[in-house]
Amino acid sequence: MRKWYFDIEAWPGPDRKKWPGLRDVIKESPEGRYVAVVYSCGEVDIYKEVGLFALFAGPPDSPRLLLRHRGLKCFVRHNDTTVRWIGERFCVVTPFYIRQRLFGSPQSFGGTLYLDVEQRKAAYVPGAFSGEAFSGLPEGLAWRGWKWLSLWPWLWHMRNKCQASFIQADKFML
Repeated sequence: MRKWYFDIEAWPGPDRKKWPGLRDVIKESPEGRYVAVVYSCGEVDIYKEVGLFALFAGPPDSPRLLLRHRGLKCFVRHNDTTVRWIGERFCVVTPFYIRQRLFGSPQSFGGTLYLDVEQRKAAYVPGAFSGEAFSGLPEGLAWRGWKWLSLWPWLWHMRNKCQASFIQADKFML
């Protein structure tokens, strides 16, 4: 991996001077055109670390920010499978977690996140936290533009609410 020039201390997140033990996980794409960074990783429980996520395009001497969603957190795996690449185009982050306040109450959402860096789209498999090796994309992914990441907790909550309503309606009809 080549050296990428970042100013991680200037990125949003915890005060790195106050929390000096924070570390960063940097994973370059196979051809080196992109880099994914799980940064400011810190221990939140015994052998459990959480960090924030950022995605950049090269060149390494002046990387360009593609994605850094403030609510997106990653659980850091010690076996180097937090961030993986499928070829040069797809970045996979597992497990990921988004928590946002929507309509006054916090909503959270997690699973495996798939990012298409060329099309600027994201897809997910909810609740899937696999650290196993894989070679391709799972079937049936629903791709959305990156701007939808902010709405995923709300959309997931609404989807579950609608499914519960349909189940209640089915019971009523019987």
